[in-house]
Order: sequence, then C-alpha cells, then structure tokens
Amino acid sequence: MPTISRIFSSPTEPITRGFYSGFNSIGKITRTPDSRTRNELIKSIDAYSSSNDTIKNLAKDIKILDNKSIGTITDLLELASSHSLLTREVANIEKNYKQNVNNTLIKSIITASQENPAAIKFIDSIINNTDTLTSKAVLAGMPKEFILNKNLAKQLDATSEVMPEIAEKALNGVFFNPYELKGQKDFIQYLNIFTNPNNKPDKIKSIFSEIYPVCEKAEESIPVDLIKYLSSSAPMTQIRENLKIAEEVIKNLGKKAKEFNIIEFITKNINIK
Repeated sequence: MPTISRIFSSPTEPITRGFYSGFNSIGKITRTPDSRTRNELIKSIDAYSSSNDTIKNLAKDIKILDNKSIGTITDLLELASSHSLLTREVANIEKNYKQNVNNTLIKSIITASQENPAAIKFIDSIINNTDTLTSKAVLAGMPKEFILNKNLAKQLDATSEVMPEIAEKALNGVFFNPYELKGQKDFIQYLNIFTNPNNKPDKIKSIFSEIYPVCEKAEESIPVDLIKYLSSSAPMTQIRENLKIAEEVIKNLGKKAKEFNIIEFITKNINIK
C-alpha cells in the first residue's frame, strides 16, 4: 500500500519516510522499514538535486549505488530538510548536522558503499532507532575517518544489531531539556563505548542478552564496567559458565550485591569449574 507521501508527492518533491509527520517523540523509537523502490529513491535524489548543489554534483555517483546506500542518503537529506525553533543549542546541532551531511556524510557513504558497508548499516541503525534530534546530534560530529575505518567494521556491525537496546538503555526515561540536551550527550557517550576498536564483537552482542539480565536479578544495582568487559579476551564459553555462578553469588549477597564486581568475576575467573 502506498504511503501518504507517495500519493501526494509531486515530480519535484522527494518521496520521504515521514520523519516529521505528527508528534515526534524524544528517545528510543522504531521507524517503519524503508520500502521505497529504486525508481522512487532515484526520483528523490533528483528532487533534492534541484535545491542542493552537493547532491546535484554527486547525483551520478549516488544513482549507481545499491538501494540501501541511496536510501541512507535520502534519509540524511530528509533529516536535514526540517528544523526546530526550540533553542540555540538545538539550532547549533541542526546547523552542524546540515554542514556535515553536505561536507562529509554523503561523500563518505558513496565510498563506504563499496569499502565499508558496516558503517552504512550503523548509520541506518541510529536513524531507525532514535528520535530525529538525537540522530542529528550523533551524525553532526561523525567524521569520514570513522565511516571509512575498516578496522571498526566488526564493531559497527555488532553495535548496529543491538542499537534498539542501546537506545532503550540510554534514552528512555530521560527528561528532555532543550537547553542542556543531556539525553543526547549521554547517548553519544554510551555509544562511544560500544564503537571502540578494542571491543570484541561477540561481547557487544552479549551485553543485553546475557550480562544485564543477570545483573537485573540483584536486589541492588550492580555496576557494570562495560569498557573492561567489551575489551576482555576471556572466551564467551567460560564467561557463560561464570555467569551461572555469578547469578548464585548475587542471589546470596542480597543487598550487598551492589559491591559485587561482576565483570572482574566473569572475565578473570577463567578456571572455575
């Protein structure tokens, strides 16, 4: 079934995904998957070319990309096509975002389409799981060196897989303050932990499915040293065995569980039987 934007779009208007239709929530969201056809994506690039010199100059290079990459570019342009009238802080993010889209992101995606597709998947995961302002805040400062860094490919791929959980953990329940943008800043800091080249991809995927579920069984909040865990070389098979024991330890500790160093326990106790 065609979307409203498809029905009413004119030959000179891009076919958008409706990022700005209705009330825009702040926090973790789930966007409807992009279902635009190749012809619709090409039409959108042509439409943006009429008002964006960067797109006009790169149109030929963009149009030969795979659908996913063209879709990412049109998503970036859709995000840049609207702005808020909230505060100077928000305006600065939006200004920096638009500059980075035109000066860095689109050109980098053209190259990454062939050389580092994991980066495009990562950008998509941000756009599809966070509100428009948070997406802009992250992407406004993303340099080409990050997008084209092949040494980060496995980490970006794994982080993309758990982006819904990352957004849920970092953004939901955070009070939106358009003057401080604390939620957006905290999300960026949290995301930076996951995109470290020292991280083990299997550890990234296990945080939300294996580590946090055990920690949540404690009577008191248990601190989790993500940096130490994600860079640990301890094998996952042994970590899973240690987690079973850690779960019993936590249960027995009761309220004292908040003093339990679970990461030290599961990564260092590699000889537990």
